[in-house]
Amino acid sequence: QGACDMGSFPHELTGYRHISDDATRTMFEKLWGVPLDNEPGLRIPNMFDAAIAMGPKWDWDVAAGQLIAYELPMVLAVIGVIIQAGTMSLNGIVLAQNDGSIFGWGGIGFPYILTQFVGFFIFLIAVQAELTQTPFDMPIAESELVAGYQTEYSSMSFALFWLGEYANVLLMCALNATLFWGGWLPFFNFAPFTWVPGIINLFIKMLIFFFIFSWVKATVPRYRYDQLMRLGWKVFLPLSLLLSRLERRLQHGQFGS
Repeated sequence: QGACDMGSFPHELTGYRHISDDATRTMFEKLWGVPLDNEPGLRIPNMFDAAIAMGPKWDWDVAAGQLIAYELPMVLAVIGVIIQAGTMSLNGIVLAQNDGSIFGWGGIGFPYILTQFVGFFIFLIAVQAELTQTPFDMPIAESELVAGYQTEYSSMSFALFWLGEYANVLLMCALNATLFWGGWLPFFNFAPFTWVPGIINLFIKMLIFFFIFSWVKATVPRYRYDQLMRLGWKVFLPLSLLLSRLERRLQHGQFGS
C-alpha cells in the first residue's frame, strides 16, 4: 500500500514476486486496482524493501531545488538587518533595536520591521518555503503522497520527522522575532510592559509567528513547481539583492554621488 501511495504499483517494483493463490491475488487486485499475473510467489518483505530502496527521488530533487531557490533570498534579507545593526550578534541586533527612537520617541525603541519591512516579508515567505510548509510543500505533498518521504516510516520514526519540522518552525519564529521585532524586548518601553520577563516577551512574539505559519498552511493553496521557482529566482532573489545594495549605499551615504 505504501508503494501505491508513492505512485508505484507493487508489480512494477524490483522486489515483486508473483502470487500463486487465486484468493490472495484477487484480494490484492481489488486493493491495488491493477491486474496481477498468475505466477508463483509474492514476498511482502521484498516488495517493501524495493519500495524503500527506490525512494521518492523526485521529491528529493524538488526539495533541493526549493532549498537553493529560497535560501539565497532568505540570507540576503537578513543582510540588511546586519548592516543596519552593525553586528552579526543576535544579542547586538536586539540591543540596537532597543537603543533607537522614532522621531525622538523611544516608547517602542526602533524595531527593524519599520525600515526592513520588505526584507521581513521576503524572509517570512522564504522561511515558509525552507520549512516546506504550505503553500510550498511539494517535497511532502500530503494530499498526493500521504506524507511524502515519511510514507515508509511509522510510530516513533514518523513522530521524529514531525518533531524536527516543528522544532525548525519554532526556531524560525524565534529568528523572526529577534531580527525584526526586538526579540525579548518589551512591546513598549514603559511600565507595566517593562515588568514582563524577556522570555515571556519572546515567547509571545514566537506564538504570533507560529499562528501566521499555521494560518497560511491552513488557508493558502499549493503553488505549482514552476510558480515556486519563478517566485524564488525571478522575484525574491533580484528584490533581495536590490535591497541589500540599497541598504549598503544608504549606510554610507553614497546616493549624493
